[in-house]
Amino acid sequence: MQRVEIHARDLHMVDPLTPSTILGREKAILVNLEHIKAIITAEEVLLRDLTNDDDDNVISPVVDELKSRLGKQDDESPFEFRALEIALKVICSFLDDRAAELETAAYPRLDELRSKPSTSSLDCVHKLCGYRNMDHHVGIWKT
Repeated sequence: MQRVEIHARDLHMVDPLTPSTILGREKAILVNLEHIKAIITAEEVLLRDLTNDDDDNVISPVVDELKSRLGKQDDESPFEFRALEIALKVICSFLDDRAAELETAAYPRLDELRSKPSTSSLDCVHKLCGYRNMDHHVGIWKT
């Protein structure tokens, strides 16, 4: 905390349970966007890797992009702004990919639900939407 000069209360920003936020402090920017948890200072970027061995490594694209783009001195912008821009671009690309995957999976299921409504097709749509407790939703569908 002394190294990046932030208060202990600000560390909750890089907690995985905290909603997506960008918090500016006097000598640091705290970034919490989906899988990117970072503290950006004028000289360095500290990333928190929340992946385990079973997950795809979602941090390596961020690290690779930071290394390749921050090493260049073409841009006159301050280091921390360039690092924040890279983090935002990486997360936007990640979300675009996820949205495309969801559309590819969802449209056929939604068409099936529209043409031939059934509990099983509704369950498939709920799973795509991430509903954990489908009993409530299925009960509404049945009535």
